[in-house]
Amino acid sequence: MRLLFIGNSYLHDNGGVPNKAAEMIRATQPSREVTVSSMTRNGGYLDQWDLDKVLAEAAAADIVVLQGHSTTTTTPEKRARFRTVLAEMIPAIRAAGAEPMLYMTPAYRETHRRYDPQMIEVIREGYGAAARDNGVAVIPVGEAFEDANGADPNARLHQTDGSHPTRAGTYLAAATVALALSDGANYHREFAGTLHEAEAADLWQAARAALFACPSSTLLAIREIPPDAASC
Repeated sequence: MRLLFIGNSYLHDNGGVPNKAAEMIRATQPSREVTVSSMTRNGGYLDQWDLDKVLAEAAAADIVVLQGHSTTTTTPEKRARFRTVLAEMIPAIRAAGAEPMLYMTPAYRETHRRYDPQMIEVIREGYGAAARDNGVAVIPVGEAFEDANGADPNARLHQTDGSHPTRAGTYLAAATVALALSDGANYHREFAGTLHEAEAADLWQAARAALFACPSSTLLAIREIPPDAASC
């Protein structure tokens, strides 16, 4: 499996979501070779990337994970930009031989100067529309953050800026990606890394919940939903 991630600092903070996700996939599927590369730009939007450079990298990938800016669905103008770039980028990536997927970003927390308690709804709606319009799957990282914060309101998934992930936030994002791209593996002790094992196990369950326990009709299923998945 050759993975390419395109996005911004949400992906490369704390050692990087791509590298941690690849480690998790390798641990759950030892016989599977996983390579990973990334293109990140601080504060970047997808339409700021040169498409030819993207396609040159995509030609060597099996899956291309596209992460938009955290505010990319929050205004009509930004939603229009998102629709336009995806309408161009997704068919081109497929023509290059890779399958694109969308990385749903988390909402801001209270310490962010633009905090809005309804932000997750806007993100959810925006990525759901993008999934339907382009026939792509969404990796619901934002949903996993909501599940984890709901289970533990004191969870520290964001840095003090209310936007960027802490080590725990990066771990949760990586777990969501790994579960989306593997076979829904169970938690293993070796996944904890520098986190306390109990905390890591709880975050792994939040990632599973976002993917399997409560599938949203607005997000295309990445794979067949298990028959024992809970209804919402």
